[in-house]
Amino acid sequence: MSEAAGSARFKGSAATIQVAFEDIYRIDRSSDSDDQILMLTDGQRMTGKFQDDPITAKIAATGTPITFNLSKVTQATVHTVRLRGDTVAGLDVLGIMATADAEEEVLRVAKLLENGDAKKARLRLSEMTGKDQLKGQPIVRREQINLLDGVCYLREGQYEEAKKSLRPSSKATNPNIAAYASACLEVLKKFETQYSGKPLSDRTTFVAAGTKLADDLIRRVRDEIRDKRRLPFEKKGDYASTLTTVKKYEDDMPRASVFAGTDADDELLRLWKLALDSSEKEVGRIDQAIQDRQQQGNAPGARRENPVKMQREIEELQRERTEAIENFQAYQGKYQEYGFRIEDPDIHSMKDERRAKSGGDDEEGP
Repeated sequence: MSEAAGSARFKGSAATIQVAFEDIYRIDRSSDSDDQILMLTDGQRMTGKFQDDPITAKIAATGTPITFNLSKVTQATVHTVRLRGDTVAGLDVLGIMATADAEEEVLRVAKLLENGDAKKARLRLSEMTGKDQLKGQPIVRREQINLLDGVCYLREGQYEEAKKSLRPSSKATNPNIAAYASACLEVLKKFETQYSGKPLSDRTTFVAAGTKLADDLIRRVRDEIRDKRRLPFEKKGDYASTLTTVKKYEDDMPRASVFAGTDADDELLRLWKLALDSSEKEVGRIDQAIQDRQQQGNAPGARRENPVKMQREIEELQRERTEAIENFQAYQGKYQEYGFRIEDPDIHSMKDERRAKSGGDDEEGP
């Protein structure tokens, strides 16, 4: 859900207050009555009932306007996140350069490439990259021109030369340039020179190949997240496996975003939430392990235990606890305040259905 706005009256035992949606952290149902338990972002906690006041928003997957109220909510957590509005969707090198604050002559080359005129683009690039032309230029401008050079080679069908220019661009300081170059390299690696019998030098074919690659990656991530959510959290290995999954895919999401738009950002947020939940559970597991170990040391017959060994084991558990807390804080720091998110179990089927109807061209984000 995005663009949520509005406020609602919450009637408690002492008074009725107006609560802004963005101030809500969690809503629970009281175990001994029909009352709701409201927790606010500032730590306040109240018991009472929401009135039927409307909150407006949009369904993120479709952009459909909706109105809802909180009076019947039995359990919900509101996650406040920042969705990266400057992420460029689709293979749009002109858009990439616009986000990089490129100068007019650089934008002209990008426009020529988008219009399919690689010959003119190469001519202008040659004028900009002549002997000693790039020396002394700011690194940002060199990154822009280097990327254009790689894309130009790609449009010319010189795939190996394209790879040579795109590899350094994939490590550019500008994140959109890096993601774009990296995404192009992934397509070339996967499909080499053709997709569906057509050359990758054709922009439309390249976009189709990239969309296919991104869709496969996003579905794979969704499956991984779903499987991790279904498994009971029982041991240290579950935590390590989850972190490995998150680290494996979070670097792939910006590349997928180049083709799939902010849909990939949506999965990135889910990966971060998976890491947060797993880190929190790991801290709880370690706390229990420390408590159990201490109880064992105080139990009858504990004198036979090696106290040095027991202390070493507890210190190792405490070290692991500190590491899990640091991981929790790191992933929590990736959440930034912007917009709102409410999990909908049908959200992905809605996205897939919409993409199918549009022939895979739906690039609308969360």
